[in-house]
Amino acid sequence: MRAMILKELKLGRRSLLVWLIIAFVTATFGALEYEMVSSNVEMVEQGINAMPRIVRVMFGIDGVGLKTALDYYLIMYFWYALIAYAHAVSVGASLLSKEERDKTAEYLYTKPYPRSTIINVKLVVGIINVAAMALLIWLTSALILVPLTDGREIMPEITITTVGLFLTQLLFLALGFLCSALVRNPRKAVSAGFFLLIATYLIAVAIEYVGTVNYLSFLTPFHYFNAIEVVEQGISYLFLLLFIVLAALSLFFTHRLYKTRDLLV
Repeated sequence: MRAMILKELKLGRRSLLVWLIIAFVTATFGALEYEMVSSNVEMVEQGINAMPRIVRVMFGIDGVGLKTALDYYLIMYFWYALIAYAHAVSVGASLLSKEERDKTAEYLYTKPYPRSTIINVKLVVGIINVAAMALLIWLTSALILVPLTDGREIMPEITITTVGLFLTQLLFLALGFLCSALVRNPRKAVSAGFFLLIATYLIAVAIEYVGTVNYLSFLTPFHYFNAIEVVEQGISYLFLLLFIVLAALSLFFTHRLYKTRDLLV
C-alpha cells in the first residue's frame, strides 16, 4: 500500500506543484500590495463602498475593514479559500477517474488488491495533496503576510482559520470523490465537481447578500467554517458534526458505487 501511495504522489506531483505555485503567487502579491493599501486606507475603502453590495459579497469584502492586519488577512483568506477548494474538488474528482481517462483501469484493477484498498490509497493521496495546500497557505501567511503587516499578534487567528480551511478542503475532496463515482466520464466527473463548487459558492453569496436566511448555511460548505465567524466564535461544533456526516456519507457512497461499477477500459 505504501508503494502505491508513493507512486500516486509521484504521478500527481506536477499538478500539485502548479496549484501550489498559484496559491503562493496569490499570497505573495496580496502581501506585497498591503503597503499600498495600508497607506491609502480611506481611499481604498471609499472605492470598495462605492461598489454594488452584491459585488462586495461575491469578492469577500463586504463588512470587512482595512484598518488592521487581521482585516487584510480576512480579505486575502477569501482568495486562498477559492484556490484551495477548487484544488480539493479537482483532486477528488480526478484521482479515481484518471485510470479510465488514461486507459489503465484494466491493468490496475487486475492487481491483487480489492477496489476498496485502491480507493483508500487514492483517498490518502488526496488528503496529502490538500494538506500540502493548507500548509503552504499557513506558511505564506506566517512568513510573508505577517512580517509585512507587522501582524504577529494575529497568528492564532491565522492558525484557527487555516484549520477551518483544511476541514472544508477535506469535504470538497470527499464530494469530488463522490462526483467521480457517480459520473462515468472522467472529464464530466471533474466538470461535475467544479459545478458543485460553483453552485455552493453561489448559494453562499445568496445567503450572505439576503442576510436573513442564515439558517440555510448548512446548504453550502463555504459557510461551515467561515473565517470571520471562526475568528469571532471559534469552530462551530454543529458545523463540525455536519462536516463529519457529509464527508462520511460521500466516502461511503463512493466506495459502494465504485466497487460495483463496470470500469471503462
